[in-house]
Amino acid sequence: MKGLTMYKSNIHPAFLLVSLLILLLSFQIEMAMAEKSVFEMSIEELGNIDISIATRKNQSINDAPGIITVITRSEIFNQNPRNLSDILNLVPGFNVVVESLNASLIQLRATGNRQDSVLLLLDGHRLNNELFGGISYVINDIPVELVERIEIIRGPGSAIYGSNAFEAVINVITIPDNYQVGKNSSLYGRYGSDNSLHGGIIVKNRFNDFNVVASIAGDNSDGPTDDYTDKAAISGELNYDQEIYNFYTNINYGNFTVMAFYDKENVGPYIGIWKYLNERTDRTYETMAFEGRGDFDFNDYGNITARVYYNRFEYDCLWENLPPEVKSPNGFLKNPSAKDSRFGSELCYKKTFFEKHQIMIGGNFDQIKLFDSSLKQTDSHNPYEMVDIPGSWIDEDRNYHYSFYGQDQLDLFDEYKLTVGFRFDDYSKYGSSLSPRVGLVKSLGVWGDIKLLYGRSFRAPSYYESNTNANGGLIPNDNVDAERLESFEVEYSYIGSTFSGNLNAYYTKIKDLIGTARVAGGYTKTNLGEVKSFGIETEIRKSFFNDHHSLRVNGYLNHSVDGDNEHIKRVPNYGFNCILDDLWSECLSSNIQFRYTGRMKKESILDRNGEYLAFDDLSSTVTVNVSLIYDFGDLAFKTSIYNLFDENLNSPATSTLNSEGNPLQDYPYNRRFLMAGFEYNF
Repeated sequence: MKGLTMYKSNIHPAFLLVSLLILLLSFQIEMAMAEKSVFEMSIEELGNIDISIATRKNQSINDAPGIITVITRSEIFNQNPRNLSDILNLVPGFNVVVESLNASLIQLRATGNRQDSVLLLLDGHRLNNELFGGISYVINDIPVELVERIEIIRGPGSAIYGSNAFEAVINVITIPDNYQVGKNSSLYGRYGSDNSLHGGIIVKNRFNDFNVVASIAGDNSDGPTDDYTDKAAISGELNYDQEIYNFYTNINYGNFTVMAFYDKENVGPYIGIWKYLNERTDRTYETMAFEGRGDFDFNDYGNITARVYYNRFEYDCLWENLPPEVKSPNGFLKNPSAKDSRFGSELCYKKTFFEKHQIMIGGNFDQIKLFDSSLKQTDSHNPYEMVDIPGSWIDEDRNYHYSFYGQDQLDLFDEYKLTVGFRFDDYSKYGSSLSPRVGLVKSLGVWGDIKLLYGRSFRAPSYYESNTNANGGLIPNDNVDAERLESFEVEYSYIGSTFSGNLNAYYTKIKDLIGTARVAGGYTKTNLGEVKSFGIETEIRKSFFNDHHSLRVNGYLNHSVDGDNEHIKRVPNYGFNCILDDLWSECLSSNIQFRYTGRMKKESILDRNGEYLAFDDLSSTVTVNVSLIYDFGDLAFKTSIYNLFDENLNSPATSTLNSEGNPLQDYPYNRRFLMAGFEYNF
């Protein structure tokens, strides 16, 4: 590990001194608390919290048929994360990294760097875009201050949620359990390294018969300033300024709910799209979501939920593919743009029969479009002018999709709960998929619970994988099939008054994995084969001294191979987290996170003579985050240092040589970052 030498930053060194001073003062304060806990709920209450992500019905984690993690509002408050990636990095099995574009990619169960195999929900509404299928351009834009709870299910979720619920589902919940009249609004702000500024205002309140959640937030940052040597073997500084603005509201009146979300992200180049450092790349992503829902309870006749929804994603990026140093005199610029939308409706019916069967059946129909696609690029005759390119870069399209699903939760005797379900999806462009699931939960009484789970899921190709043409750098392939996953899981869990723990094992097989292949004339997207992965994940929690101190430890160990029995590269196969929460006084608390990530093997690289190059794998890393919080009830002050010892964190670069014949430098991310902020409730 490196020492505490400050790296280049816009934060004054006094910030670090003040943080350390607060830490020293905390040990001088007597522990005079009588009832206050480091969490709002005890470990036993946390373990029995009701969740809905596994079956779309409220039930305890113990009874839910899935491998589930819940992060509560008090945990988020104590951890003081910058974004959702900071939270996910503390969940068993998750590892969030960035590559050349500084977009968040999720590594889960060692199947690869993915952004499209996880479904992201905001209060149950899907946010994955249709152009790329993923969540990279929105996952870190949702303000963590807005979040009441995050429910995560690891493993297949397509039997409930359809496409993209492939390896995990994340539901970010902003709705409080109980709306109150009074001090439910908050104003917050924070300032950190790289001249990063984040702030917003939140309202969660009852106005007469209306329950309202509303948020306006913004981010602005100069971005990291690491040194990097690019594909042309030219050294320089990374450039990744960013601006993020978003709005969210959720209004409930009686049986009716309306939700609206708008997010705009404008970011710089980081490392260029073709791995060349540049300064002119300018990227804009806009995400819009709307939903109207009605919930109608007919007592003995069951419950019906009807909803209509509309999603839209707009992509507009000016890429400096080649800078002037590589292509004189003005480099090579491309400006692709496109929009996608999903418009549809869903009807869901729920009823309990004979006090044993909890039945859910439903279906949806939607239209998916790709439109307003265009491409401009530098004119070969005039390098200072951009012209429209006929044929665009991705073919516009219209795709129709419908689904039917059913689920039966059956109480077998007193200690067994059986869940059987299926979902049938059909796309006019990609064909049909059937996603069954079976879950058996056995209660062991005071000794805990055992879950046996089986499920299948699918991921329909994104428009980028199926519609990109030669102008977009890929040869079109109309025969890309959906990816399919089959999973077997078993979990044992125990919840006590001051201790809880769980251990799960899984086996996963992915078929028809979509990737890039070289063909005559260039590259194309196609189904490459399969990936098999198996491993274990575990987590324990323990509270001490009347819940004034809490320890959480989790970890994972996995092994994955492709169809040729070769190890999957560029992902860690083991890691663990240790989180310490301490309440030192009525007002002062601290959070310390130790994160260990195992080494990552690199892909083989051939030199210009066709010989394999020798290079080292990425070594294991240990990062430490420290947060201190002064909470005076209505007003709280927070200060945090992320990656305290400035550990070198990198994502393995692809198997590419630079112009000097050396392997491309790995992608750096998450250097030491300092942050101070406040939250004021009124």
